[in-house]
Amino acid sequence: MGIAVFLNSTLVDRYFRITNGNTQVSATELRKTSSATVEGLTRIGERVVQLTNWADFDTIERIING
Repeated sequence: MGIAVFLNSTLVDRYFRITNGNTQVSATELRKTSSATVEGLTRIGERVVQLTNWADFDTIERIING
């Protein structure tokens, strides 16, 4: 859950739009992208799973930007 939420975040979206000029991302580009640690992604996932409203994107973005 953590990696899915992270990759769908505004932060990652903006990063790829700035660096690639679009949002189409290859596996190679993903491998080159630095991201949160496994522990960090796990914590993000755990916090998001606890939300009662998964459509609350503002709260999810706050969790990611922590």
